[in-house]
Amino acid sequence: TVKAGEFLYVSCYPLVPANIRREQDARLAQMELSGETKKGGKLRAKWNRHNNMRRTWKFEQLVHANYGAGDYHVCCTYEVEDWEGDRSRAMDRSREDAKRDIRNYLKRVKRLLKRHGCDLGAFRWIVCTVTKESVKEAVNPRPDSHHHHLLISGIPDHLRTEAEQMWDLGYCNADRLKSDRSTGIAAMAGYIARQEGSYSGERAGEKSYSCSRNIIRPEEKASDVKISRRRVSLIAADVRENSREIFEKVWPGYRLTEEPKVLTSEFVAGAYIYARLRVKGGDAYGKNQSELVRKARDL
Repeated sequence: TVKAGEFLYVSCYPLVPANIRREQDARLAQMELSGETKKGGKLRAKWNRHNNMRRTWKFEQLVHANYGAGDYHVCCTYEVEDWEGDRSRAMDRSREDAKRDIRNYLKRVKRLLKRHGCDLGAFRWIVCTVTKESVKEAVNPRPDSHHHHLLISGIPDHLRTEAEQMWDLGYCNADRLKSDRSTGIAAMAGYIARQEGSYSGERAGEKSYSCSRNIIRPEEKASDVKISRRRVSLIAADVRENSREIFEKVWPGYRLTEEPKVLTSEFVAGAYIYARLRVKGGDAYGKNQSELVRKARDL
């Protein structure tokens, strides 16, 4: 179980020992090299989709632990679309340069808040830099294009315009986040998670996002309990039939926001169950976010 703000995430899945995982990798590799390439490719793609779902799920939990209705989603772009002007600076801007630009922008915003006496402890940010690589050897070469997605809290309404103006390299817009009754701001979190190239494996060794030091980590609790395969099958069948009754009885004070996911694997015996719950009353835009979070922590 993971407590993230006013949300509770429940995951139930089989534990796979390291030796079994190595056997799975070897089996996939053998299938891809043999005549079962097509089937092996489909299984690999299915595995990758599951891993990407878990990455998005984790990112969503981090976002819900820190942000809610009233905070900001900020998008920063560059003025590199004007191809008639001087393109030398745009051609030379690397991904590392873009990351440096957004770090400097956040420093300027922090200084702005400090000048106006704002609570810097409430200033939290998560940033994802998206890079679309170009072909430099083309007849009409174009540079790598970059843009940034930020989630920011702690900026008062009257400083919103000034915070946007702190970005002087192109377009910057701060949109107020709105919370969906069932999924909160999960849609925005998923959108940002899918933007980054490392999500699809293009930059597999690179972290998808960076965040401020005072970011709140979701509260996670795990229970490693041995359950027979038969009992797992019965639990999965029960969840499919009586999900709301089961989850809201086990976690009173929360309501199930949508039908849980019940999945099976061709590699591992057992079932995977994923559910999202929300604290009761945490479904109206403009409600006191901190009050709802305190209520969730007390449950």
